[in-house]
Amino acid sequence: MKRPRTWPILLGLAVACAVTSLAYGAGEEPVVIGRHQAPPLLTLDPFSGSFGFLMIGQNDTSRSGNSTSRSTDAVFQEQLSLSTGGGIVTRNLFDWHAAATVGLNQEYDASNVDHRTTYGWLDAYDFQGTLLRTSDLPISLFARQGENYITRSFEPTLKDTSSSYGATVNWRSAIPTTLTVSHSDLTEAQLDGTPVYRLHQNDVSLNSEWNPTDQHRLSLSYDFSQVADNDGGINGSNYLTQNVSFMHQWALDHRFLSTLTQTLNYNSQTGDFPLDHLRIGEQLRLHLTDTLDGNLNYAYDDQKYRNVESRTHQFSAGLTHQLFESLTTTAQVGGSLADQTFGSGGGSNNSSYFGNVNVNYHKRIPYGLLNLNAGLGFTHADNGDTSQTPVFDTGTFTDPAPIILTRTGIDTNSLVVQSAAGNRTFKNGIDYTVHQIGNTVQIMRVVGGNIEDDQTVRVNYDLAPLPGYTSQTTNLNLGARYDITDGPLTGLGFFARYSQQDQNIDSTRPSALLADNIRDAIAGADYRFWHISLHAEDEHRESTLTPMDAQRFSARYTERLAKDTPLSIGFNQAFIHYPNYGDTNYTSLDARLEHSLNANWKAILAARWRKDDDSRFGNTMGFEEEAQLRYTLRQTQVYFALRHSFLEASSNEAQNITFQLGLTRNF
Repeated sequence: MKRPRTWPILLGLAVACAVTSLAYGAGEEPVVIGRHQAPPLLTLDPFSGSFGFLMIGQNDTSRSGNSTSRSTDAVFQEQLSLSTGGGIVTRNLFDWHAAATVGLNQEYDASNVDHRTTYGWLDAYDFQGTLLRTSDLPISLFARQGENYITRSFEPTLKDTSSSYGATVNWRSAIPTTLTVSHSDLTEAQLDGTPVYRLHQNDVSLNSEWNPTDQHRLSLSYDFSQVADNDGGINGSNYLTQNVSFMHQWALDHRFLSTLTQTLNYNSQTGDFPLDHLRIGEQLRLHLTDTLDGNLNYAYDDQKYRNVESRTHQFSAGLTHQLFESLTTTAQVGGSLADQTFGSGGGSNNSSYFGNVNVNYHKRIPYGLLNLNAGLGFTHADNGDTSQTPVFDTGTFTDPAPIILTRTGIDTNSLVVQSAAGNRTFKNGIDYTVHQIGNTVQIMRVVGGNIEDDQTVRVNYDLAPLPGYTSQTTNLNLGARYDITDGPLTGLGFFARYSQQDQNIDSTRPSALLADNIRDAIAGADYRFWHISLHAEDEHRESTLTPMDAQRFSARYTERLAKDTPLSIGFNQAFIHYPNYGDTNYTSLDARLEHSLNANWKAILAARWRKDDDSRFGNTMGFEEEAQLRYTLRQTQVYFALRHSFLEASSNEAQNITFQLGLTRNF
């Protein structure tokens, strides 16, 4: 009998070993036929790290009246950082990466009245790990702590220390769900250690989605936060926030052009400004023809803010018609029924109805593109008597204009300004000022405070009791824009906008409520050519409450002088006249230049100057300059920065000089 040949068997075993090795993937232990070898309990990637040195010196001088205060602060840090990663048993079981920094910290502080030297430890870390990363239930863990130094416009440098830890669970299934639990701490302090702001926060968030069929989509999200914040130990608040959102969308056709969307949103907040807000909505969108769409909407809104609760039913219906892809017409009608209950007793009933029509036309014409729009609207409202009512609004500070409140009966002593999220309360007189001007309340941002330009804030205040009234408001809006897209003047555009509001208020006490009749016209042009952008506009606003005349100009030059040399220079100017109240003239200049001297050296120069001449709030002038020099050679980086700022207001001035030197060597 012939013996079987052995080489096909050996070849088959070799192929099996190769396939098994590829199936395990890179980084896994090889399979040895005939012998079981347990994987190592812990694997480590090669270590990498750095050692460095940081020095920050700062000198502050401030004058108020005949009083002058000076302070000098210096920080020295020597630090060592190491990082690595790896797996436990296998990376599919637990994959992790960690970095840690330890060092020494020395601080020297001197002022008019005190001298102090402080020694301490510097520690920072960043840990990230994933358990069962390839399974249907991976779990991510994180813990991090660190500090950095932040620079605010026209303000001294602050030390920002933050830490956080938490976990995220992902459920990969037919209903994908993510659950995150975390804790975070944030401290902002001056270089001498004086706390400016503290925040402690615990968060839980849950997000889930489900598509039971091709035509149904459901989503659910829940967020919970426990917050404690203060402004350096003087004023503090503790509160809880909860937000729940649910959405169901049903496609009535296979292209999702006609849909029924149902939403539920609930949010609440405890603390100094308690809020409970429930909103339930139904929205039906209908694709009637290729050129006509319709919508029907209903919403129930139940809001309790402090001691006032309001319940509102809102209805609306609309049509949108598209003609030749250039003319779009939209019409909307609707109404609302509401009732309010006051904590002091009693209540009121309110009702309103409205209608509006808007037309938008765009067409390519010789040498460019023309856009025209027009809108007409009408609103009728019946409102009952109210008792003292707490209110919150949102507004955005845009230099040099203040936030203007036009409601009647605002109690300025109750007014509080917070961040948009409500988790930081700003200080009156330091971050903002409040002024009663005519029939309005105006909130002005303090340059050099904790509120930045273009920042949106939340404004809380109380309204005095008001009598019932009926109002009728008619609105007209017209607009036109022509952009040149062909020829030597490509990039030049002209625009004009006109809005009109006619309002009539009927009340048992006519002097308690003022109608605001408005005629607002804006005309201007902008031009983009070469590396330059120009903008100019003129506004004339006739208004019962907020009349104004303004001229605004801006210019921006942006160019790369070389491959690694970007340059930007900007200019802004505004002249605003408030009849019977005063004038504001605002000018700002800014410039930034980056230049790579060679492969190792890079320089950055930046400067900004601003000047506000305001006959109502006083004059302010400030300028700041900064120079940075960065050197990189293989694994060595050197950083040098020098910054100077000066700010002069009507009754005080402040000057700050900050110097930073940093050295890092990677290995």
